[in-house]
Amino acid sequence: MHKVMSLAIVLILLQNVLGSEGGTNENMSLEGTGISSMEYQNIVIESEIYKISITLDDDTAKNNTSMIWVTQICINSGVCYPPQNNDMTTSDNGKVWESSLIIIEDASYLNWRIEMNWSDGEETNVPENGFGWKVWSNCWFDGKEWGGSEDSCNSEDNNRSIPGFEVLIVITSILIALLINPKQWRSNRARQ
Repeated sequence: MHKVMSLAIVLILLQNVLGSEGGTNENMSLEGTGISSMEYQNIVIESEIYKISITLDDDTAKNNTSMIWVTQICINSGVCYPPQNNDMTTSDNGKVWESSLIIIEDASYLNWRIEMNWSDGEETNVPENGFGWKVWSNCWFDGKEWGGSEDSCNSEDNNRSIPGFEVLIVITSILIALLINPKQWRSNRARQ
């Protein structure tokens, strides 16, 4: 029974890595968010600056709402770094908010959400949970295949592999199995 549970948990974890379609950008509707428009590049390129500009609707801007751009960069090995808060600067009496960040090497894609801090102390996340936007890089690996606009990622001779990716899966599987049944592991160790 424990082996079945361990396998199920590993498959759930792998679904996060392998579950999305590589190269397909994602964005959510802005309807009802207080954001009237959002401008950003449709591709991320490692070691380059990525910019975003958000325009609030009139009511939201008049409410002295401040904004934080919460980003997460995932790299081609399947690892996603912890979310990072990026300050935004404002213009046009609090209606337009802008920010930028430098994309790290080997980036596969960039996720983000917006945190809106209202003048009354309330906070709203757009979306409420998770990330509402995902923009893929010019050279990405989605757990199954390489892609992107960079020629070296799409060549037939591309025999790249993710060093350590398989090792990460094995280590994660073992750790999960140990966490699920530590008594059995201890008793087996004691017998040796």
